[in-house]
Amino acid sequence: MTEKQKNKLKRAVIIGLIILCFLLLLYFIMVIFYTKHFFAGTEINGVIVSGKSVGKVNEIMAGELKKYTLKLKERGDKEEEIKADEVGLEYNCKGDFKHIKEKQNPFKWFLAFVNPEDFKETEGVAYDNGMLEERVNKFACFDKANIVEPKNPTFRFEKGAYVIVDEVYGNKVNKEVFDEKLRAAILHRKNLLDLEATNCYINPQYTCQSPKIIETRDILNKYVASKITYTFVGAQVTLDKDTINKWLIVNEDFSVSVDEKKVKNYVQDLAYKYNTVGKTRQFKSSTGKTINIGRGDY
Repeated sequence: MTEKQKNKLKRAVIIGLIILCFLLLLYFIMVIFYTKHFFAGTEINGVIVSGKSVGKVNEIMAGELKKYTLKLKERGDKEEEIKADEVGLEYNCKGDFKHIKEKQNPFKWFLAFVNPEDFKETEGVAYDNGMLEERVNKFACFDKANIVEPKNPTFRFEKGAYVIVDEVYGNKVNKEVFDEKLRAAILHRKNLLDLEATNCYINPQYTCQSPKIIETRDILNKYVASKITYTFVGAQVTLDKDTINKWLIVNEDFSVSVDEKKVKNYVQDLAYKYNTVGKTRQFKSSTGKTINIGRGDY
């Protein structure tokens, strides 16, 4: 090896050592820095805290939690909201994220640049049950003055036939389901709770399209389709839909029954008008006078 080659090799070794020393120095500087700061790419509950100290992160996360608001989307385009301070919302770690930092080995800071997904953290939250219950009871959707009860379809007789009157969905909330969905939304820090989409409402048992409702309507119409003509001495009486519809009763289970009392009254009225047995009848005598003849043989 010539002297020139030796000098080149020596120079390369020196440069290599300088670079190595620089890298080692940089490495240990970063080790010292990341001893008290979060790794690059660190996220806690979606908040990026790269390079922040524990104290700063505590401050940032507290501020983020204070801003938390859950919006309730209700029927009738109504909205309500619940805020963090109204339910005593706080992190499970009591606002100190030191335990997350302690999981990060400062000597492995470079791994954050290799696989940042490993440094996405989630910290749970807790709320005050008493405060939450108190806030829920103040929601307009639980104010009795605002509640519209759900109602099954009904039936109306018009133009000679029965038609279905649509159900009423109302806005009555199922408290048990609502509580479950609300608590889950808060714990997962959701920003919107759609009461319709999460089945929080008490709906009518049947709709106008339910087979049971259609069947009941058809039964009612079969009844009013009946027509009976009674023939009496000198008179005819027709029993049809105009009278029959007033006798029909739709029960809670949507079975159809006939009001026996009204039927009995109808029969008694007919008997009173057209049954002559035992009644006093009027006759005109040969003298031209009208006389009354009561019951008996004559």
